[in-house]
Formats: sequence, structure tokens, C-alpha cells
Amino acid sequence: MPASGPVTSIVTMELMDQLGVYFPEAHLDAEQMSRLAEAGHTVMGYDVVMPLFSVCHDSAAVGCNIDWGEKFIMPRTTKPIWQSDEDVKIPAIF
Repeated sequence: MPASGPVTSIVTMELMDQLGVYFPEAHLDAEQMSRLAEAGHTVMGYDVVMPLFSVCHDSAAVGCNIDWGEKFIMPRTTKPIWQSDEDVKIPAIF
């Protein structure tokens, strides 16, 4: 049987309540992130574990300001770091 897994976040308010793990800490604290991520397997029965619950980690990695949200609010980028295409500089070692 092929493996199955979610293609989007599995996190719901009910799941956070069940585990006692909430946003924004689940995005920033490795232990809480792993507890919430493993729930995809241990609670929901998926074959995979996904430790990212938002696309904002990519934005944070390149330097964007992030509001990491709260129990009822998903994270969001608060201020872009580039104003135009010319602002994007890709390092030679990338």
C-alpha cells in the first residue's frame, strides 16, 4: 500500500487543544513542533510526519518579518524585504 500524507497543514484548534501545543510556540520551539508534527501519524494515522505548519518558514529564512500567529491565527509575513525584482540578490554560493 502506498504511503499517504497531507499536502497542507494538519493542524486544527482541536488538535492543538488535545496536545496542549499552540501557535506561535509550535513554529519556534523544536519540542513543541515535533509533538504537533508527530500527531499527523500518532493521532490522525498518516504515514508521514510534517514538522512545518505554514509557508512562513521560507519567508523567515530569507529575512522577512513574520507574525507567527496564535491559536486562532496562522502566521503571516508582515513586511516584504524586496520592493522590486532588482532588489533580489542571489549569492554566488547559493
